[in-house]
Amino acid sequence: MKKIDYNLLILTVIITLSPIILGIIFYNNLPINIPIHFDSNLNPDIFTNKIFVILFPILMSILQSVLCIVNDLIKNNNIRNTPLEKVFKFIIPTITILVSIIILSAGLGSYFEVEIVVLFIILIISIVIVYFWGKK
Repeated sequence: MKKIDYNLLILTVIITLSPIILGIIFYNNLPINIPIHFDSNLNPDIFTNKIFVILFPILMSILQSVLCIVNDLIKNNNIRNTPLEKVFKFIIPTITILVSIIILSAGLGSYFEVEIVVLFIILIISIVIVYFWGKK
């Protein structure tokens, strides 16, 4: 029988939901519409209602739950509980926190070079995956 790693599932879902706290703290300071996408000149081109700062972590935690459960139910037993598996299970929570912070910052009028943040995220994730790939 396949076993679901409930401890890791609960931990990653809590981490994924954590940006809701920032959303609640800054909710009244946000304008009605906040930017969620920027063009190549860093001008906002897609806006959404500020409730998105609350809904985004909830939607991502649902995705995280489904992916963790499916992964635990279908994976081969000889790769269970490897460091690389744990890295993959923390990608969605990490991205959710960073994207939520970027969205909140943009909504509060603090613009910065998003492409540098995205490149940094990709670099860190790549380094971690390559490091743990050999430790399976």
